[in-house]
Amino acid sequence: MTDIYTAQTDNHQDRTEAIRKLRESMQVSLRAELAEKLAFLKNPIIPTENGEKDATSQEINQTTAEAIHLYEQIDSNEAFLKSWTPAPPENLPVITEGKTPLPDWLIEHWLPRNELTVFSGMGGTGKSHIMLSLAIAAACGCPEAYLDTQGTANPEQEEKTMFASWEDSYASIQRRTKRVEAQFAKWFDQNSVASNVIYRDMKPQGQIWVPASDTGHIANRGIMSNAGHELLDSCINDGASILILDSIAAVFGQDLNSAAHVRPFLNYLSAWANEHLVTIILIGHPNKTGQGGVSGSVDWHNGVRSRWELDEIKEDKDDKDIEPYYALIHAKANDAPTMPNIPLIRNTNGIYEQATGTSLEQKVKKAKKEHKEYHEHWQNYTPSTEEDTHDESKTDHIRVAV
Repeated sequence: MTDIYTAQTDNHQDRTEAIRKLRESMQVSLRAELAEKLAFLKNPIIPTENGEKDATSQEINQTTAEAIHLYEQIDSNEAFLKSWTPAPPENLPVITEGKTPLPDWLIEHWLPRNELTVFSGMGGTGKSHIMLSLAIAAACGCPEAYLDTQGTANPEQEEKTMFASWEDSYASIQRRTKRVEAQFAKWFDQNSVASNVIYRDMKPQGQIWVPASDTGHIANRGIMSNAGHELLDSCINDGASILILDSIAAVFGQDLNSAAHVRPFLNYLSAWANEHLVTIILIGHPNKTGQGGVSGSVDWHNGVRSRWELDEIKEDKDDKDIEPYYALIHAKANDAPTMPNIPLIRNTNGIYEQATGTSLEQKVKKAKKEHKEYHEHWQNYTPSTEEDTHDESKTDHIRVAV
């Protein structure tokens, strides 16, 4: 096992060679040994001089423990061997011939292509709904229309999205997709959505960023887990250009408050997004101060190129007569000016659309009116016996209203 830890400190070429040797020797032998243990457990017979005998329960238990230990060794080695390390950086001139490349946007000024964006907001406010709408709009070639009922589909610009969720079931995503279809019927195309939006249930897989060691020491470096590598590989293999990860708390297996843990994770995802030309959106919860941002280290803000917030805004918190409203906030974009908030209407089906009006004042006024009607609807809501009372959109709305 010492070769593994030596490989961590060698230069890139030596480490690559160490990985090759480890794959050929350690993993092959460990898997062969594991195969023998599993074969025995499948048929617990022990050869003797006089033939065969049934294994005792103690022998079976011991072999089971050995097989579990082998599984752990294989997973640990594989996590290290597959921990992605980019090639040594190339020295590049800051000035080259030709035009300076302009920023590339999936949504102008809001969502940069092939970069990492963090999207935060209180639980139950509908961040996943908005991201699903964005995935579906991109699938129809009009990502900028994800809040616009008057958008227009563009088959020539369709993009494929992988929606990896540690929170929502497949049935929940299907129901929400139907609501998006009803809300944005003008640009929604069933064939495009069926071809270009992929759901991945990651709940059984666990976190994708984990400590390299199981000692739990705060100084431990983090690495991408096997589940994480498999997810990213499948994103590439399926041709997805957008990857939505829902959510930070389920994805990240280290200390959310430690910059030493958070920054390497964000750097990894950012570098991977740049290299493989994938736009990544990471959904998270806000900090406990109520002042915006993401729960935990300030690096959740500082370590990304772009950040959004979904908030319930009230201009004067002390005035009970002022109605709050939902808004999408442009919290950060390194290559763009800060954009005005987008006042939102949350319909009773849980799907958001942008408030309309000829001025920001009119949009805010409409958003306040719809906000009040939305909460009154769910405060007075009584499900019918024929209705799916397990629909999480309704329980989410009731929880928000309370």
